[in-house]
Amino acid sequence: MVTNAIDQLVKYGMEKHLIQPADEIFVRNQLLLTMGLDEYTPSEDATPLALHEMLEVLTQNAVERGICQDNGTARELFDTKLMGCLTPWPSVVRHTFEELYNKSAEAAMAQIDLKDYPSRFALSGLPIVKVGINFDGERHTLKDWLIERM
Repeated sequence: MVTNAIDQLVKYGMEKHLIQPADEIFVRNQLLLTMGLDEYTPSEDATPLALHEMLEVLTQNAVERGICQDNGTARELFDTKLMGCLTPWPSVVRHTFEELYNKSAEAAMAQIDLKDYPSRFALSGLPIVKVGINFDGERHTLKDWLIERM
């Protein structure tokens, strides 16, 4: 079940364009390191899991093996650490921002949808609001924006 969750989390990262195919082995190794695992065999279990299920399986396993403490804060920090393995480096985020800068609020919203950012906050219990913003580079202010409540 753990290797299935790892495999699916890597697949999720590629499907959501968080990582590239060239990053697959590196990201898997980072997840294994975070989980304190030193062996890996690709999963034969192809049971699909939602993102929150992948993170729960991995976090629960880490708790059971003493890698993560069994309290709400520690669990949240651990699943954030797992997602951090899929998070682009600041230079990549900056490059993407610069590519989309001064285009349109629609382009910003398309990027939010492409990366599926709302699903990462689905378990928070808080309302989710997507905001696509276009900056006016000359005036250094907001040019236009779109707001979509989920």
